[in-house]
Amino acid sequence: VCGGDEQKLLALLCEALRVARDQVILAEDIDLSGASKSFFQRCKALLTHEWSAAVLHDGALDSGPLSDHFLSSSKAAACPRRYLIIDASHFRHSTARVADP
Repeated sequence: VCGGDEQKLLALLCEALRVARDQVILAEDIDLSGASKSFFQRCKALLTHEWSAAVLHDGALDSGPLSDHFLSSSKAAACPRRYLIIDASHFRHSTARVADP
């Protein structure tokens, strides 16, 4: 969605949390280099410590091909995927920052 730009993805997540009433789900393809794992760790720290948005669940999604794949430019990627369910009810917009966590 954000062309691999982490700052744009965090800005989009910030906006989703701002307008959500209860929960937001963040789903992403996992690359095998480990960059996605570190992104999710940084994202969870930012959510918890700076945005007051608890991560309710961190899980894996099926990695099979999808005919309408909105998470990847390939539209049929068979890569691993991960998701977070985030509690948006206590999100603090006034302290939200989208700089590097």
